[in-house]
Order: sequence, then structure tokens, then C-alpha cells
Amino acid sequence: MAISTVVFISNAGTIEPIGKIGALEAKKVKQAVDINYISPMLICNYLVAYFQRLKIINISTGAANYPIEGWAM
Repeated sequence: MAISTVVFISNAGTIEPIGKIGALEAKKVKQAVDINYISPMLICNYLVAYFQRLKIINISTGAANYPIEGWAM
């Protein structure tokens, strides 16, 4: 059976640091960005390159639709 679709679920890997913008440590913000944004983008880039002829569905986190105070990451 041939594969025709690849599903990539890129849910957030961390919600930390939790706190108000302006009070977060830069190092922890960078770590969260690497985990939650950079890593999924690199994986998606790899998947698109590897599975060039297939349909790729990327399902992201639902947190973008339901913001919670202090969860900037």
C-alpha cells in the first residue's frame, strides 16, 4: 500500500517560562522558541523535502485559539 498523505502534529513542547512579558528571562524565552517554533519548522522542512510528492497536513497547537494569561511561549 502506497502512502499518499503525511500528517505532522506539531503541538507545543513547552509552555515555560510562564510569566508576564517583560519579566521573562531571555535564555528561557530562547529555549522555548527553539522547542516550540524552530524545531517544528525544521521537522516540517525535512518532511516537505523528503515527501515531495505527497500531501502533508500540519496540525498545530490549539493554544493559539485559547490564549491564557502568562502563557506567551
